[in-house]
Amino acid sequence: MQQSSVSPSYATAELQAREHRSNHEFQEAAIAAQAAAEIGRADGDGASWWNMTLFRAECLLAAGDFEASADVAGALLAEPGDAMPQLQAQVHILLAKAHQGLGRLEQAADEARAAADLLNGEDDVEIAVKARQALIAALADSGRLDEAWTESLIMADIISGEVDDQLVGKAYWVIGNVAFLCSKVAEGLHYHELAAATFSPARNLTVWAKFNKASAAMRLAADVADADTLRCIERAELATDVIGGSPNDFLLLKLKSRPLELPCR
Repeated sequence: MQQSSVSPSYATAELQAREHRSNHEFQEAAIAAQAAAEIGRADGDGASWWNMTLFRAECLLAAGDFEASADVAGALLAEPGDAMPQLQAQVHILLAKAHQGLGRLEQAADEARAAADLLNGEDDVEIAVKARQALIAALADSGRLDEAWTESLIMADIISGEVDDQLVGKAYWVIGNVAFLCSKVAEGLHYHELAAATFSPARNLTVWAKFNKASAAMRLAADVADADTLRCIERAELATDVIGGSPNDFLLLKLKSRPLELPCR
């Protein structure tokens, strides 16, 4: 979708929307994005209208307004125009997340599969991975674990060097989670180890902390109480000390590490 030169009023509204988003003011960002979209449509610039309407839907999702986000995304799909498959796939992914937030797991899976079907894995690898992640999440949440595992293996094949490291790490994290839920402990450990090797505390300390905490929980639930599990807990404790956490976070980490300290040190 090509974008023509934009008017000053549109540029101002878009800038305001992006500034609000960067400040985590998601509702304000959605309002500014709607204003920018309306200016774009009035100017006859369909690409600007489409892009800002998608941005508005993303901001509403980030604000937790799942119903409104789904409505806006649905309006985009009703007017696809000349949007490329990658853009349409992004809207389906967004819709999947909105439906999942509303507890509509069947619809979430349908939208995520629609996104995956729009791409052959070569058009845009990152979007293809995100589509599979959304599909796996919806399937797992609805208890369709066998299907979730099948999709996990497909996603593992899609991952390549073109994908951002953080996205690769999250993809391996998801695959490992599904493996643990399917009682495939060896596979779960393998993919969580791949995720651990990909995540970097220097890149995103919060994600690193969440992964190590979640991985430790999965390992302990699978009765894997070894030195690697202890390291996960220690990393999560270290990161939580740096970035902060609730009293429950600290207590949970202490409780998890206590039975491991003597046999693993």
